[in-house]
Amino acid sequence: MHRARAIEFDRAPDSEVLGRNKPHKIEGMDLAEQKLSRGDIAGAAAMAKAELAKQPAGTEPTQSSAHAYFILARAAATTGHPDEAIDDFQKTLASSKEQRLLAWSHIYLGRMLDLDCKRDQALSEYKLALTVRDGRDDTRAAAERGVKSAYSVNGHTCDEDADDEPPPAGKPATAPAPSGNTKPK
Repeated sequence: MHRARAIEFDRAPDSEVLGRNKPHKIEGMDLAEQKLSRGDIAGAAAMAKAELAKQPAGTEPTQSSAHAYFILARAAATTGHPDEAIDDFQKTLASSKEQRLLAWSHIYLGRMLDLDCKRDQALSEYKLALTVRDGRDDTRAAAERGVKSAYSVNGHTCDEDADDEPPPAGKPATAPAPSGNTKPK
């Protein structure tokens, strides 16, 4: 009882715990990421291209340019341009140090390889994603799912006896965005 009575509490709090903080202004590649997640693919791609145009030729890529390549790759995959997407994912892997970008680039590459019926190469990408260890559950779960079974979309099959038909109209053979935020933290 004596010890409890002797406790002195602060007269005023350091900061309001339950109060609202200033709204965070979203800009740069975070804004492009938001546009992409809301379906504005063209707007996100334009912002990513503008970011890449700002980088002087012959200089070491910045983290922002790596994120721009990642956004361009996802935009290309979403719009049915797998060759562009693969190229931009490779550029992301070559220029980024951000664990989340690296892991998801490997996952997307694995998914695209699965859709291209190259399961052995896809497994390699999923395993590389697991070695990156970005510490997020959604990343680990997506990579483990890729290792367990091939990624597929409706109407797509890699069976040897199946005809080589393109996916149904309106459904590009691409990997969808992961659940959760892919923005690097």
